[in-house]
Amino acid sequence: MFHNDSYDLKTVQKGLSSNYRDIILVLDVSGSMSGDKINKVKADSKELVESLLSNSNNKVALISFESSSQIELGFTNNKQTVLDKIDSLSVSGCTNYNAAYKNVLEVMENYQKLSNRDLTMLFLTDGYPNEDTPNQIGTYEIIKEKYPNLIDFEPKKVI
Repeated sequence: MFHNDSYDLKTVQKGLSSNYRDIILVLDVSGSMSGDKINKVKADSKELVESLLSNSNNKVALISFESSSQIELGFTNNKQTVLDKIDSLSVSGCTNYNAAYKNVLEVMENYQKLSNRDLTMLFLTDGYPNEDTPNQIGTYEIIKEKYPNLIDFEPKKVI
């Protein structure tokens, strides 16, 4: 479920099949992400948002996580709001995948997939969970069972 390779956000649009995209960005803001790591995640995420939301039919939801998790934004196509929220993220706490996955489920409760759209979860982290484990495995399986059309890039180590 976890890959130890760096992930270039520029590749996220490859292989998608529809005209429009809805992306759930799940960003690790735990203490280990301080310094260059969080700066890279913010810069790459903002670049992705700039590109994705240049088409107003696309949408982004933003979830951050550390010891707890916050739904920073539900699905929106307001580029400036997403960019500002990414800029405002700060690091603290441990790494709790389970809390993040629970918020993905919450965001998905009101999501209505329209035709000709891809739905993607992009989960960016710098390491394995070290809090509330191994509960993330069951929560992840619930997501995949409940939303089989969700394109999932699984947790990616960003640095």
